[in-house]
Amino acid sequence: MAFENLFAGQHSLRSILFTPGQLRQILAAYSEGVLKKGWKDYALDSSSVQSVFSVIDHQGDQGSVALYSFSANKPKSKNSDRNFYRIFHRESQILRTESFLEALEFFRGLDNKSDSKSQKGKKAKKALRIID
Repeated sequence: MAFENLFAGQHSLRSILFTPGQLRQILAAYSEGVLKKGWKDYALDSSSVQSVFSVIDHQGDQGSVALYSFSANKPKSKNSDRNFYRIFHRESQILRTESFLEALEFFRGLDNKSDSKSQKGKKAKKALRIID
């Protein structure tokens, strides 16, 4: 899929804060999750201040919820022009960073356990300390 097409044309999604290259990397990580972790569906949402890629968990009669979300956010301060990135497990933020690559590495390391504190590795433990 050519993500560049999302950014072109009269009715484009110019508010997407992920670059086409970042979207490719997120989808590659998602594809790994499909193969290794049983992820089955995703969603991409965007507003003027945030874009969110979510791994969807279908819960039968209970509906669907975002299992994990990877968001790009515009800075709140007018003095900063750098986006920041957040990872959520269900509704709990588990990482906030200005580094896309750090967020992507963390996203790749997620598993399907319901308790985000069960994540393994030094990066996960380090990231859990920077929660707001």
